[in-house]
Amino acid sequence: MFGQPTLRSIAASKVYNRTVVVNGIDTAMIQEPWYTEGLNIPGYSYVLFCLSGIYRPRACILARNMNIWRLPGFSSSDLVAILINYNEGEAERRFCSA
Repeated sequence: MFGQPTLRSIAASKVYNRTVVVNGIDTAMIQEPWYTEGLNIPGYSYVLFCLSGIYRPRACILARNMNIWRLPGFSSSDLVAILINYNEGEAERRFCSA
């Protein structure tokens, strides 16, 4: 958690969580998160990616069900980059997202 969350930020995080789970979204970009602790969705294999070691990241990526690695050399407090490995038929594919 970064800073002191307000009831509005906690409520917004819960609505966001519900929207992601109900719609089956695999990857979601988040700009200027206020309450990142509420974005970890227990029981659904979601992982929150952001630059570690900073007080308040300005960008995060919430993802699930994939082999994903954060690319710290290409990330900053304003940008988070990830590498996604996935299979398409018989071929293994890689995709970078920022």
